[in-house]
Amino acid sequence: MKNIIISMLMILTFISLSSCEKAKVDIAFNLEVADIYFAIEQGSTQGTMNFATTQFNSDLQAKLDQNNASIDDVESIAITATTFKMINPGTQNFDIVDKAYAFLSASNIAETRVAYKDPVPDGVTEFSLDVESVNLKNYLKQATVNFRASGFTNAPNVERDSLQATLTFKIKAKVKP
Repeated sequence: MKNIIISMLMILTFISLSSCEKAKVDIAFNLEVADIYFAIEQGSTQGTMNFATTQFNSDLQAKLDQNNASIDDVESIAITATTFKMINPGTQNFDIVDKAYAFLSASNIAETRVAYKDPVPDGVTEFSLDVESVNLKNYLKQATVNFRASGFTNAPNVERDSLQATLTFKIKAKVKP
């Protein structure tokens, strides 16, 4: 009888332990957007102007798959780095740009500023923008995301400048181990 009770307790313990749901664990990983290319056209006037409006494809789902996570597991997506770089600097640099801004929007989601630099340093052909604290989960879960760069120039642009923007995001999620 004693053996039967012990066996029953062992079976009940096994069943109760195997049915326990494991707690989710925190994970974090980066998503770097493929470089975004745009231009400031020659002859652009002084003042506030849009440098570019373009789109990029979000690779969020592929990155989630690599980390055994789903969009439902994601708690937040924050931008951690934004850089603007001149591709064909020639004699030009960012001296005519006093302020620079980066914005994201998506289908049926309002535009939000994600990064800025005020003032833009003189004499450089590349600079990092200061990032905003915004949860971008709803933007990056879209297949296509809109990117807009704008700024304030202190003089007309005398030479067409090809630029590259690089965006890096930190994804925080809770997943089952």
